[in-house]
Amino acid sequence: MFVRPVALVLLYALVACGDDDAPIEDAGVDAPIDAFVPEDVPPVMQPTFVDEHVYTRVLPPFETLDECRAASDESVECAQSLVFCPNGDFTLRLTAVVNAGGYALRPGNVVQALRRGEGDGPMRFSGTADDDAGTFTSETEELAGVWTRVMGAPACL
Repeated sequence: MFVRPVALVLLYALVACGDDDAPIEDAGVDAPIDAFVPEDVPPVMQPTFVDEHVYTRVLPPFETLDECRAASDESVECAQSLVFCPNGDFTLRLTAVVNAGGYALRPGNVVQALRRGEGDGPMRFSGTADDDAGTFTSETEELAGVWTRVMGAPACL
């Protein structure tokens, strides 16, 4: 007669507390590469490049700076730059406006970046860094194409 109520209470306690053997998932670590990232949450505490990576390119569709300058007025920025710093910050300059934000490095040297604040570049972009070739390749609309790595003066503070 007393067995049934005790068994029912025990079963209720197990259901209410959940399964302690269930794996714990970390959404930031376990999320796929193309997972949605809220606009107001930049990537933080993620792997980044060990050293700074500075990339440049000539304003598309031009092949050279001289070609761009000959076809454009003085207000057009013919050289564009992209800098990834070891602290997880990036700067992107497509025009005279400097875009800034944070990035995370995913397996395969895939970069996922999120701009903070105002700017004229994309709010989010991604691409793949190839250290052997010295390139960064992106398919994001405003960055699409191949950027060339530049070695030299430090660009990160």
